[in-house]
Amino acid sequence: MQKIVELDQSIVNKIAAGEVIERPASVVKELVENAIDAEATRIEIDVEEGGRKRIQVTDTGYGMVDADVGAAFKSHATSKLKTPEDLFHITTLGFRGEALPSIGAVSRARITTCYRGNEIGARISMDGGVTGPVESTGAPEGTCVDVQDLFFNTPVRRKFMKSPAAEIKAIADVVTRIALAHCHIAFLLRHNGRRVFSLEAGGGLAIRIGELFEPEVREALVPVDFHAEGLSISGYAVKPSVTRQNTTGQYVFLNSRFIRDRGITSAIRKAYEGFLMTGRYPMIFLFADMDPAAVDVNVHPTKVEVRFKEPGAVFGGVVRGVRAALESADLVGTVALDRSSVHREAAIKDAVGQFLSQAEPASHTDRRPLVTPSLALPRQFADAAPAPVDAPPLKFMQVHEQYIVVETPAGIRLIDQHALHEKIHYTRLMRSEGPLPVQRLLVPVTLELSAADWSGVEGVLEIFRAEGFEIEEFGARTLAVYAVPQLLAAADVAELVTEAIGVLGESKKANVASARHELYAMVACKAAIKAGMRLSPGEIEALLEQHEAGDLLDFCPHGRPAVLDLSIEQLDKQFGRI
Repeated sequence: MQKIVELDQSIVNKIAAGEVIERPASVVKELVENAIDAEATRIEIDVEEGGRKRIQVTDTGYGMVDADVGAAFKSHATSKLKTPEDLFHITTLGFRGEALPSIGAVSRARITTCYRGNEIGARISMDGGVTGPVESTGAPEGTCVDVQDLFFNTPVRRKFMKSPAAEIKAIADVVTRIALAHCHIAFLLRHNGRRVFSLEAGGGLAIRIGELFEPEVREALVPVDFHAEGLSISGYAVKPSVTRQNTTGQYVFLNSRFIRDRGITSAIRKAYEGFLMTGRYPMIFLFADMDPAAVDVNVHPTKVEVRFKEPGAVFGGVVRGVRAALESADLVGTVALDRSSVHREAAIKDAVGQFLSQAEPASHTDRRPLVTPSLALPRQFADAAPAPVDAPPLKFMQVHEQYIVVETPAGIRLIDQHALHEKIHYTRLMRSEGPLPVQRLLVPVTLELSAADWSGVEGVLEIFRAEGFEIEEFGARTLAVYAVPQLLAAADVAELVTEAIGVLGESKKANVASARHELYAMVACKAAIKAGMRLSPGEIEALLEQHEAGDLLDFCPHGRPAVLDLSIEQLDKQFGRI
C-alpha cells in the first residue's frame, strides 16, 4: 500500500506559514519588506487589537499588473529570483515567494493594487488558503494588503498569541528596525486608530534615531566609520552612559537587512570592554555593507540569521571600528569601568583583615536597620524577627564587596548580598495586602519613551497605578510620574519606569498575577543593595536575620541563586582530607 502522497497545497501553505508567520509582527515584516522592494516612498501600517483583528499595510510602490496579481498568492511565486545563481547574490529583502500565500493560508487577506501609470487597479482575496478571482477596481498607485482574523483557522496558534500590548510592541520593534535601515522612506504606524509614530523621509540616520528613541540616546551618538577590503562598517555607537539590561538596544544591519549574529554581538561586547558595568549592555546602530556573494542570507525562513564566508573578518572589523569610535569620543564622566583586579585584591585583604582583627563578633545589641533608610523596606515590611537572646554569635565576612561568607554548624554559607536582599524585598511585596505606602515626588519626573515602548504603554499604565504609581500621559511619547511606592523614593524613577514598561510589554502572559510578578521583581531589584556596596557588621547581621526570619527560597526573583551552602564534608573532599 502506498504511504507517500503529495500534500494538498493548502497544507503546504499552512506548513510554510508555520515557518514564516509566527505572530502579527511577522506579517507586518513581510508586507513592509515587499513594499520596500516595490520602491515605495511612504508606507502606512494600521493595526487593530495587536494584529489579531486586522493588519493593513499601504504603500506607494510601483504596484502590480493583473497577471502578477493572479500569481501573488501562489506558493514560491516571486519577481525577485530568475536563475539559480540569483540565490547567491540577494539584493532584495523578500525573495522566497512564501509570504503572501503563507499569510493568506491563516487569515482572510485581500490585495488591492494599481500599477504605476495605470488608471484601473486590481483586487484579489485569499480566505484560509482559498483564492478568489482577480477583479478590476479603482485604486491609487501602489499596493494595499488587508489581513483580517489572523490564525482564525489555526486555533492553537491563535491561542498562543500574546496580549495586544505585547503584540503591538513587537510590531513597533519590527517597524523600528526597518525604518532605521530605510531613512529615505516615510513610515506611519497606527494602533486602534491611535498614532504610534510618524516618520518623515530623507532626514538621515541620526534624525531617524532621534524620532524613534529617547533624548539621552540621541545625545550620546558616536559616529562609526570603518573600511577594509570588501567590508564597510558605519552607523552610530552609543556612549556607555546609556545602556540596557539586555541586547535589545543593539540594531545590526547587513546590506540594509536587520540581522542577529552571535559573532557580531560578541564583537560589540569586545569593543565596549572596559567601558561598561557588569550586567549592562550597550546600544548601537551598526550597518555592515559587503558583497552579497560573501554572505548567505537564505539559512533561516525569516532571513534574520545569516552565514558569512569570512566571519573572522567581520568580527575584527566591528571590533576595530566601534572601539576606534569610542576611543576618539569624549567619554569623560560617562564611563563606568569595572573594578580592577588590584582593587579586588585590596578589598579582599581589607575585609579579611577587618574580620580577623575583631576580638569578638559584632554584638547582637549593635544591630541597626539594613543599609540606609532610602534602601530599607517600608516600616511595616522592615521589622525582622528578633534573634533569640541565647543565640550563638555569628561569624561572617564580606568579600569583594559582593559576597558574604558565614560559618554554619554544618560548614559555610555563601551569600550574594544583592540577590538575597532582592528576594527579601520581593517576598514581602508579594505577601503585602492592600496598596503600598506611597511617596509623592517633590518634582514630577517626566520621561520620553522610545516609539516601540510607547506603542504598548496603554496596556501597562493601569498595572503601575494599581501598585502605587501616580503616572499619566504628558504629551507625545512622554509620561509624567507624580508619586511612587515609598520603597522607591530614592531610586532612579525614570530608569525604573522605562525598563518596567519594556519588561511588562514583553510579558508572555497577559494576566494580573504575571504582571504583578514582573513589576515587583523589578522594584525589588532596584531597591536592593548592590554588588560593590561595603556593609558594616551590623548591616550584614540584619540581612542574615531577615533571611532566617522568612521562609524564603534561596533564589532571587529572576532565578539566580542567592545562597549556596558548602558542608564540611564537601570542603574536606576538595582539600583531599577524605
